[in-house]
Amino acid sequence: MPKFDGVYQDTKGRWYFKVWLGRDPISGRQSQVTKRGFSTAADAVRALAFRLDVPSGPPGDPLAACVPGQSATTGCGQDTD
Repeated sequence: MPKFDGVYQDTKGRWYFKVWLGRDPISGRQSQVTKRGFSTAADAVRALAFRLDVPSGPPGDPLAACVPGQSATTGCGQDTD
């Protein structure tokens, strides 16, 4: 069982990630991305998070979970109203 969802180790000991992105709304085809060749599982997880554009930062950082368009009261630092 993999330690991280979507991150696996191949037979040569290299790490890769595989993520399902959903279906194309026009064609209906499934979209899946696989990237290989990472030397550690942590590198693969970082690349996966970057690919999915997951915010990162130190724990408790109010800007780590910032979504553009939110108000300062939700932790993003700027009001757009």
